[in-house]
Amino acid sequence: MSPLRDAIAAHGLVLSDGAWGTNLMSVGLDPKRECAESWNLSHPDVVRSLARAYSEAGAQLITTNTFGGNSIRLAAGDRAQYVEALNEAGVRLAREGAGRGPLIAGTMGPTGLKDIAKNAQDIGAAFGEQARALENAGVDFLVLETMTSPEEATIALRHILKHCTLDVVCSFAFRRTSSGTFSTWSGASTATAIAQALDSGAAMTGVNCYPADETLEALLREMHDDHPATTWWLKPNGGSPPTTACPDGYAHPITALSPAIDKLYARGVRVLGGCCGTTPAHIAHMQGTIDALPHGSTPDNR
Repeated sequence: MSPLRDAIAAHGLVLSDGAWGTNLMSVGLDPKRECAESWNLSHPDVVRSLARAYSEAGAQLITTNTFGGNSIRLAAGDRAQYVEALNEAGVRLAREGAGRGPLIAGTMGPTGLKDIAKNAQDIGAAFGEQARALENAGVDFLVLETMTSPEEATIALRHILKHCTLDVVCSFAFRRTSSGTFSTWSGASTATAIAQALDSGAAMTGVNCYPADETLEALLREMHDDHPATTWWLKPNGGSPPTTACPDGYAHPITALSPAIDKLYARGVRVLGGCCGTTPAHIAHMQGTIDALPHGSTPDNR
């Protein structure tokens, strides 16, 4: 069984949810004092209600509030012993909030360790442990998000797939280089990152945490040209992060993507949602645009 691939086959374009961390920060989460995953236990009603809001906005896929739920990241806040509890609660709250319709994807983010080769054993163990916790809690598939190093992604995928029977999506955070091409934050090309993820067993790959600005089309074109038969997971930010010139941040709203959804589909995008700065209102706007597309622009996803 492959719930994600079945959903894509049925709907053509699957609408995902948006951000978790920035939305929780807007209602009081202080990431300098506590991790977002801790709210699965301390503020379950807030987490559940955000999942519900995304579902009501039209999301067919809800991710869990477990991005930093591996033992390495949790150890920074003396919470490494709560890996199972925080991940289980994240899945349960997402499921309760989403209701019966949407798929539930268990999210996992990078460990934050710099020397990947030196720490390969610990990194692999951390991802394997979190993947087991998420699978045991009942997610439909897993998502490695905001991966900045193909080496860490490869280690993660191999250890996850040793201990888990679910599909795994591997989504990278890319940046534009001075030459106008794109790379991961660790300096690997898009072609290298995507090839390594697919070779390591990822069921799908793509990009998240990249601004929804005018350069996104060039990034997708580069990805599509290198891997023309590949379908993509796409969850851009609401724009660029806050700056002195734009203190409120996200100057390129993700709603600017809506008129181009049919073009994104033509580039191979099959899962579309949002990352940092996006809200249920953004997802609802996307859903409205998808519903209004002329018949035949994409397969009917309603």
